[in-house]
Amino acid sequence: MAEQALQDLVVIDLTQGFGGPYATAFFAGLGAEVIKVEPPGHGDCTRSLGPFPNDEPHPEKSGAFLYLNMGKKGVTLELDTATGRKILRNLVTQADFLIETFAPGTMEAWGLGYDDLAGLNPTVIMTSLTPYGQTGPQKDWLDTDLVGLATAGNIHHLGDADREPVKTGGWMSRYHTGCQTFVASMVALAHRDISGEGQYVDVSVQECLASLTEVGFSNYLYDGTLPARANRSGHGWYIGDFGAFPTKDGTINVALPIANLTSWNRLLGLMQDPELEDPRFATPEGRVAHEDEIRTLFSRWTSARTKAEAYDEAQQNRLPFGFNATAADLAASAHLKERGYWVEADHPEAGTLTYPGAPYIMSETPWQAGRAPLLGEHNVEIYCDRLGYSKEDLVKLRNAGVI
Repeated sequence: MAEQALQDLVVIDLTQGFGGPYATAFFAGLGAEVIKVEPPGHGDCTRSLGPFPNDEPHPEKSGAFLYLNMGKKGVTLELDTATGRKILRNLVTQADFLIETFAPGTMEAWGLGYDDLAGLNPTVIMTSLTPYGQTGPQKDWLDTDLVGLATAGNIHHLGDADREPVKTGGWMSRYHTGCQTFVASMVALAHRDISGEGQYVDVSVQECLASLTEVGFSNYLYDGTLPARANRSGHGWYIGDFGAFPTKDGTINVALPIANLTSWNRLLGLMQDPELEDPRFATPEGRVAHEDEIRTLFSRWTSARTKAEAYDEAQQNRLPFGFNATAADLAASAHLKERGYWVEADHPEAGTLTYPGAPYIMSETPWQAGRAPLLGEHNVEIYCDRLGYSKEDLVKLRNAGVI
């Protein structure tokens, strides 16, 4: 195995949920030693979330937890105790990063704020991920995935003009924020490599998501207008923009500028439909005026094909259509398989399962796909082997509810 990019780094992971664990998963995949710190007893909140193998709830078999915490070491520690906080301080002296998702002020109240930790380890990088950041009138407010996307302006542009806006599927706000948290922490590491100084990184979910609303910001800040949501039909210059056309087994999404001569000629070559040779469609203005008729002809073409067939034929004609892939489609993708995207990990409780892998390929420092830890699995390794506690000490700490 080639050397990994971050293999000499130690990350203390005090995150829970989706965004923070996704950020620290990048560190683990690139070789850093990530120490996942969980509350004794119940652990990370995602341990109670499905899906579970065979739909049987079990804290060691949560699909969310197993994926988000691959390759990490796991310890239990109750930070609401003085002894637990003492142990964490000892860990910080040996760490490069501490990444946390507690409410603003929590770490300071425990005597674990950045100034406290920097006094123990001046080179440590501490990153806090919260809904609205550590400062400002909304710093103590809560959010969810839906609230985060809404308050950052992302949802305003999504959906049909005559209906309420809609959100993206899944936990998009959390995963995007996790990416930004990893990037910001790595930038702080680059600064440390130059200056020798650690620093504090304050990540706001709202600000990470607001950075994605470039179109809306540009319109409003430049000319004071707010772009409205557009219906799926009637775009004029585009056929099917933001819309989907039926196929035999699903739908295919299209954004085709029918007024553009190059795109129009490619569509003619793709469909080979004599009805598209109608003189009314010969000019950009004519095509725009008769968009509904063109849409009907195109829908007839897509309906005669599977979504994969329509996708392949369009791409061969240099038309960037994309079918709406399901999880089953992605799992069966020959392209993703050839690139080694899917990885397997054998877990002592959940068994061997398949997971999404790295979002990129590095030729010299490859991604490492390890399994997620059991709750408290590495207590002996971290507390005894690293910090010098005896196994008898661990029994006392466990009985006292510290680990």
